[in-house]
Amino acid sequence: MLMDGSLNLRFVARVLVVLTLACSFAACGKEKKADKGYMKECVLPADQTNAFQGAWRQRPIKIAFRTGHWDDAQIGAIVAAANTWNEFFKSSKGGPIFDTGGGAYRSTANLTAPNCSSTDGVVVYKRQAAGSWPAELGPSAAGATGVVSCGFGNGANGYPILAAGMMEFNFVNYFREGTTALLDLQTVAVHELGHLLGLDHACGPIKNGKPNASCPKYLSAVMYPSAFYDSATRVGQIKRNLDTNDQGRANCLY
Repeated sequence: MLMDGSLNLRFVARVLVVLTLACSFAACGKEKKADKGYMKECVLPADQTNAFQGAWRQRPIKIAFRTGHWDDAQIGAIVAAANTWNEFFKSSKGGPIFDTGGGAYRSTANLTAPNCSSTDGVVVYKRQAAGSWPAELGPSAAGATGVVSCGFGNGANGYPILAAGMMEFNFVNYFREGTTALLDLQTVAVHELGHLLGLDHACGPIKNGKPNASCPKYLSAVMYPSAFYDSATRVGQIKRNLDTNDQGRANCLY
């Protein structure tokens, strides 16, 4: 979702769309063990040159959980997703990209867009009550991340300097019994955190309000724009490990 305004003032929301797939256990169940030989160089395929939202000047990015929204297990899944990115950034760049405080940071802010003056950092929301998931994001979206540059312009790499953000997870339609699909929260969180650090979808930016999902060669990337689940079992795909495309693009931002 692009709100009116200049490049430096825009609020950009990126969503992970859920698709039904008749898949094998390997596709929707356990993920293969990751190769931890992390990339340290920038690798940017020609068809992904515009697949960035910006980069944060102040790092690591502080992440706070909305008070009263989350239980310990859910916080643990999101922290584990953040640690996936942190492990890579420590290897590639020498330090973490996210600061979750081990899940200890809390916020009472009720945001509908990133707040450039907030001292809480990026606030993470669980939308579970009827009507709480923003209608403009659509019911097929499992998660959404918004970032804003707060008027800081572009950095040395030419990309907007990101200064504020927020994240939302769609528990109205997913993640719990009685909903469409039992998605893996950690999988969706790894994807949304990729948006938070500034990566757009592997298939490029959203067009006409919908993610482009026509890049099957990037299907294994956590930043592929769709997550899948088996309609028979309602079990969601597990994709928690960064592939080389995720790593190479992230190295181009930082």
